[in-house]
Amino acid sequence: MNDGLIYWVAAGRKGPNGEAAVLGLASADDKSGNALYVSVSFSTLDISCVDHLPEELIAVTIQGLSFGMALGIGPEGTFQRMQLSVQSLQIDDQLSASR
Repeated sequence: MNDGLIYWVAAGRKGPNGEAAVLGLASADDKSGNALYVSVSFSTLDISCVDHLPEELIAVTIQGLSFGMALGIGPEGTFQRMQLSVQSLQIDDQLSASR
């Protein structure tokens, strides 16, 4: 598309504590070149690893997770930028037999 507009697609979801997860994708086409922007952020993300029994092995809680990426072609050539930030990370062993 060559109309100089920015296109944005976003999906939001609220968790049980009111946290929001947003995924955004934008594309811009103007005189300076083409670009693709992706942004993902979570206020809280919980991940559990479960074995075949099923038994929870590890629980991971990530707060303030944010990822952004930009790719494109500008007047000075191609560019790439990625940014990842985490406010806090907690990993818990869930096995009762662990030391």
